[in-house]
Amino acid sequence: MPLRPIPTWHWQQLEGESHDRAALVLAPNDGYVLIIRAVHLMAVGRLREGLDAAHSAYALAPADPLVVAYYAWINAGVGRDAEASRYAAAAIDLGFPKDGNPLITVRELTALHAGRYAEAAALRTRDSNDSRSAESARFAYGALEHPAQRSAALTAIARLFSAAPAQSGADPGYASACINGVQSMALVGGLDEAFALANRCLTRVEAGTVIDWWRFDPWSPEMRGSRRDTRFQAYVTRLGMMEYYQQYGPSDDCELKNNKLTCH
Repeated sequence: MPLRPIPTWHWQQLEGESHDRAALVLAPNDGYVLIIRAVHLMAVGRLREGLDAAHSAYALAPADPLVVAYYAWINAGVGRDAEASRYAAAAIDLGFPKDGNPLITVRELTALHAGRYAEAAALRTRDSNDSRSAESARFAYGALEHPAQRSAALTAIARLFSAAPAQSGADPGYASACINGVQSMALVGGLDEAFALANRCLTRVEAGTVIDWWRFDPWSPEMRGSRRDTRFQAYVTRLGMMEYYQQYGPSDDCELKNNKLTCH
């Protein structure tokens, strides 16, 4: 039986939240529904709630390979590497492909957290469908291993995305690859470069474009510096998240007051 997919919100967080809540009313004890909910909560920065939902999903469906694989990924996303590795092994035992997403990303993240940068870069190269994502990560991981390369890495990442598509939709992979480039820049502390590239990325894509958040997202521990930056609110506003926060409350470790988002 083919593995079921995880639905993507396509930047439509309010509509996605509505669908999630309706699904939970219909199937409150379905592990698949709960793991989808957990993934979506992670995407908007509600990590503690997402981890709780993933715990519940696993308790309900410990033999579902997709549930277990995403439970591993969510643990990796919050820095619980020992748990992530344990559940990744369990998912493989249940038949989930070792080199399929999200398990290869679990391995990449745990390598990153352990400082095994060359290994993390090799995993990204094997996993990525777009050479720009793989290259931007390779430059970032190289700079983490050899800090003297930081400036050259930021320049090289920017160059990867200097030839943006002439119009929205002309290059379907551009949005995901470019956002991954933003995260790679932020990972090595290049916040000026990261926010500049983010605005260029988002200018070239349409609402509804699928963004690949597998590797790094704004809420990972590695991105804490970018969340504290005063430019972060403009970034999440362009991603369509502010309306969501106004209705459902801000992400973890952030506060929303007088329409101003402050993260700690």
